[in-house]
Amino acid sequence: MILKSRFRLLLFLVVMGLLSVFSGITMAATTVKGEWKDYTVSAEGFALALPIGWTSLDLDPETIETSIKKVTKENPELGAIINQAEGMIAQGVKFFAFEFNNTQSAAFPTSINVIRQELPNKPSLDEMAKLTTKQLEKMSNLEKKPTHRRIKIKAGEAEEFSYTMKVKSGKQTIAVSFSQYVIVNQNDLFIITLATIQNQAAKYAPTFKQIIESFQLVEKTVAVEVDANQEESISADEAEIGTAEATDEAVVVDEADAADAEEAAVDEAEVIDEADEE
Repeated sequence: MILKSRFRLLLFLVVMGLLSVFSGITMAATTVKGEWKDYTVSAEGFALALPIGWTSLDLDPETIETSIKKVTKENPELGAIINQAEGMIAQGVKFFAFEFNNTQSAAFPTSINVIRQELPNKPSLDEMAKLTTKQLEKMSNLEKKPTHRRIKIKAGEAEEFSYTMKVKSGKQTIAVSFSQYVIVNQNDLFIITLATIQNQAAKYAPTFKQIIESFQLVEKTVAVEVDANQEESISADEAEIGTAEATDEAVVVDEADAADAEEAAVDEAEVIDEADEE
């Protein structure tokens, strides 16, 4: 039962990996190395580098509309593809970027997407590789049988799959070459998919190699959100603390004034006594 559940999950992820070349998600670049940018998606626990000519699309639910308008304004030819981006938020895509120029097909720009899925148990890379192989071999639109091999990258061991399949985009049927990588880290399953049209595969092979070699795992960070009620509560607490501190200071001042007054009264009494004695 557990194996079947893993298989269904992997089927979903692989299919999403194939479809999500038409949309995706990314974070802002943090640094620039020569002609490459480093991207860190700390909430999902990974980082990678891409050529500076690639365009990323932010699928943050709060900013997705703005992101789509910006990208489609810069690349009107990609409007129909980019407008599918909102659907990817619920499909597990964590990062997406693409390169497009006038020599490429607008129906299928060269792209990368990353899916991360947390699994209920800790499968081995061998298990995931076998399941992926079986699933790919069942796909009817493959041009040829997939090949795969074990490689080592910054993130550790990964299973690399290479295959070509026919993908429908509108009225067109396009031959697309895929380089797909499966990585397992404890309960986390990563599927990285790099894709380009078949006649561009040789050109992009060195770039794809450099991209996947840059992929690495990083420490996850969890954003702590504080709602308005909590903020009001915190402010109220801070106000109470401030009032208490002010009260304490007032008490200290009053005590100091009382001590000074008492000392002055004693001195005055002593002066009077001395005067009476004289």
